[in-house]
Amino acid sequence: MSVPCQLIGDLLPLYYDQVCSDDSRVLVEEHLKTCPACRQALADLREQMEHPQEDMEGMREAQGTWKRSQKKSFWKGILLAVIILLAAASPLWLTLPKNQPVPAEDIKISQVCQLEDGSIVFHMYIDDGKELNNLDFGVEDDGCFYIKPMHSIIEADRESEQGLFNLYLGFYFYDQENRADDPEGKGNWRIPDSVPAVYVGTPGDAVLVWEKGQKLPAASPAMERMMENYRDPLINIMYIDWDQYYDRIERALGDEVFQKEDVQ
Repeated sequence: MSVPCQLIGDLLPLYYDQVCSDDSRVLVEEHLKTCPACRQALADLREQMEHPQEDMEGMREAQGTWKRSQKKSFWKGILLAVIILLAAASPLWLTLPKNQPVPAEDIKISQVCQLEDGSIVFHMYIDDGKELNNLDFGVEDDGCFYIKPMHSIIEADRESEQGLFNLYLGFYFYDQENRADDPEGKGNWRIPDSVPAVYVGTPGDAVLVWEKGQKLPAASPAMERMMENYRDPLINIMYIDWDQYYDRIERALGDEVFQKEDVQ
């Protein structure tokens, strides 16, 4: 049966939406087999109907991109505000102390003795449960020599008993007029003869290690052996192997090695 293309054209939207009757569907499909024009009309209808969906997807994607852009702009704004705030506060920040001295009450000094060559050796232990990453030293305005354990602003809790907070230190005095060389490397610090005392801590809050005229006990043979090849770990603090350091100390001192239980 010959069906006019105009009638098929009216049925195509219903056929595309699959809402026409079975008889109408059969009629349209039979017509499409022999009519290129109506087949093209169906193709155009399909393209027209599917294109708005693609536009909608594009709009959704564009909307998502815009939202992400808005979020990025928001956080960039927050970051910029923080940077501006820090920049404004930087003069104040620069005046804050980057290191805090360890209170004298947490500084434990023991085993102070004198070697045959005149060097003075002692053990220092910081009894506050924190790591220690800085040990400063020098002569202060009062003329005394201070070894200053310094905590950073935020210092982590220590995870072992190995570190800068638990070590043996040594120093010896030299004549300011005749600065003798130290070929054997036994002296870790050369302190001028004019220095009246040596402390661990800071002026006004320190523990005395030695003062001029003080008679110190002679170092034991084990302590002498330890200092034969001893080198102050502060010289290479960035590279020190603490396991190796304590192993060497323990092998040299044996029962004389410092124990945390010794802290009173």
